[in-house]
Amino acid sequence: MGYTSWRTGKTGGEAALHKYVRERLLKRISRWVAQHAILSVFLPAVLPPPIPLSPFLLAAGALRVSRERFLLVFGAARSLRYGLIAWLGVAYGRGVVRVWSRLLEKWSGPLLWVFVIAVVAAVCFRIWKVRQQKKSDGAGNRGLRAAAAARGN
Repeated sequence: MGYTSWRTGKTGGEAALHKYVRERLLKRISRWVAQHAILSVFLPAVLPPPIPLSPFLLAAGALRVSRERFLLVFGAARSLRYGLIAWLGVAYGRGVVRVWSRLLEKWSGPLLWVFVIAVVAAVCFRIWKVRQQKKSDGAGNRGLRAAAAARGN
């Protein structure tokens, strides 16, 4: 994903930035990448969401960060991030699984019912919205037909 975003920025240039990056972020990201090319790739690649990654990668490509430098920094950042996640899994994984198993044993039924009710409510709400839209479209079309008939007489 990282190389593809960088490549899109490189081939698309400034136009790709304007197309894919929100206007409110564009100036700040472009300025940050121009001043700190290495950090602008490294930090978003290490940090977890909601830190946006794609705009920085697009900007790195559009602002001509070299492919070798990009791949080296991006690879190091992702290796660090996922190495840390793997270490956390090894160090704390079994304890977390035991805690979740005890909690889910007690709460799995109520959680399942809350999930089912939320899904049913979402489906019903969507059906209601579609029907409301059809009613308003139908009323608008009838009004247009009546106006056209009145002009024709």
